[in-house]
Amino acid sequence: MAQFEVAVAEPPTALAVTAGRVETTIEQLTFAAAIFGVAAVPFWLGSNRPIAWLINAGYFVALVLLLEAVWLIKRRRHPVAIKRIAYPALIFALTVAWILIQASIWIPASLENPIYQYGRDTLHIDLAGSITINRALTEMALLRLVTEGAVFWLFLQLGRSPQRAHWSVQAVALIGMAYAIYGIVAFFVFPGTLLWFAKTAYLDSVTATFINRNSYATYAGIGLISALACTFSAYGRSAASVGRSALRRTVSFVAATAGAAEVRRR
Repeated sequence: MAQFEVAVAEPPTALAVTAGRVETTIEQLTFAAAIFGVAAVPFWLGSNRPIAWLINAGYFVALVLLLEAVWLIKRRRHPVAIKRIAYPALIFALTVAWILIQASIWIPASLENPIYQYGRDTLHIDLAGSITINRALTEMALLRLVTEGAVFWLFLQLGRSPQRAHWSVQAVALIGMAYAIYGIVAFFVFPGTLLWFAKTAYLDSVTATFINRNSYATYAGIGLISALACTFSAYGRSAASVGRSALRRTVSFVAATAGAAEVRRR
């Protein structure tokens, strides 16, 4: 009779279990740190200053590098492979490359902005030329773009879990609500102030920690959309759990609006 050997998987070692827990803990801490970063970005005058963007870039890029290092050491694949977003990633890379070319001083003289040749002729100084007129602003735009890319990559990978994705939207809604509450309180209780500075513009508008009221209106709109998404999601899950009956869905809608009730036994 033929003999068959059955391979039995060996249970994971204590070291493997510990390594898995460490990896999970690092991912959870990175996710919490990313949420904290999103909450902190609007605080310093809506990141209206270059130093704020330098801090933002260093913070989020460091989180990306930490996460990538953990996955590289563990030889683990990304939750969302880069090929899933190949076209947006290619466009992002081409945009970064074009910005670098515009700010480069190593391009042919024929591609330089004419203002540099005019400056050489007028000031008699050998000015380094480039396509862009203001290299500092171009480099700051690149810094912002890279920061936004790092934030997108973090939440794309960490938000692959439905629970974390839901937490992310909830966090944006709660953070937006917190800044809105601060803005209203500051407008009525501490008029003419922006954090601990004197407010010099838009004195008749609520701007929270932002300098420009249009920037804050955009931010508040993002928070409102996130809050509506969480609300509709809660109602949708509540209605789906009771079937197709219109009466049951109505009762479920009222119950979801009122919240969970406590049943007291006498």
